[in-house]
Amino acid sequence: MVPEPKHEAQWRWASLCLAGIVLGATGLAGYSVRLPWTAPAERSFLVTARSFAFDPAVITVKRGDRVTLRFASADVVHGFYLEGYDVDVTIHPGRRRVEVARPAAGELSTVWEVSFIADTPGRFRYRCSTACGAMHRFMVGELLVEPNWLWPVSALVAGGLLIAGGLLAGARTRVAEGAQVPACRFSGEDASPGRRPGSVDTAQTTRAPAPVPPSSAEDTAGGPGPEVVR
Repeated sequence: MVPEPKHEAQWRWASLCLAGIVLGATGLAGYSVRLPWTAPAERSFLVTARSFAFDPAVITVKRGDRVTLRFASADVVHGFYLEGYDVDVTIHPGRRRVEVARPAAGELSTVWEVSFIADTPGRFRYRCSTACGAMHRFMVGELLVEPNWLWPVSALVAGGLLIAGGLLAGARTRVAEGAQVPACRFSGEDASPGRRPGSVDTAQTTRAPAPVPPSSAEDTAGGPGPEVVR
C-alpha cells in the first residue's frame, strides 16, 4: 500500500477539523434550541402574591434582558425580596403601586413597577419579606437567568472557521509547492521515457557476478591432459 503524501494528509486532517467544529457548534445549537438567539429583550411579568405562594413561581429570562415586574396581592400584605438584585417590595391588596426599598443603597420609593437588568446568569430566590401567616417562610419563588448563547457560539464558530481556513490554506500551499518542484535525477542517468523522476535504472546499476575461484590445481592448469594409450 502506497503511503499518503504528507501534504495530502494535512489537508485531510484540516478538513476533518473543520467538519468537527461545524458539527460541534451545530450540536451546541441543538442543545440550546429552546434559547432564542436574539439580542437582549424587554421582559414583563405580573407577580401575584397570595398565601402562601407566588404566581409565577419561576420567572425565566436570558442574561442581558431588561426585566420589568408588576405586583398584586390576592389577600393580605406580602413582601417580595429578590436575592442578588437588592430589591425589597411591599405589596398591598387592592393597590397597584408598591413600596420598593433598596437596602444596600438606603433608598425607599413608591412605584408602579420595578425594572432591572438581568446581568448575571444563575438562579436567584425571591421570598416573602413580610410576615403573612404560619407558612410564611415557605412562600418562595425563583428567578432563572439563562446564559445568552449568541455571543459564545458565534465566537466559537468564527474562531473554528478561521483556524480551519488557515490550515486548509497552508495545506493547499504545500500541495502547490510540491507540484512545482522539478524532478531530481542521478548524475549520468538518462531521461528515458516511462521512467519515474528520481528512480534508479536497475539495468545500469546491476553488477556482473564475481568470478568463481578455481577449486584445485587441475582447474588452475586448465584441467587434466589427454589420456595416453599404450
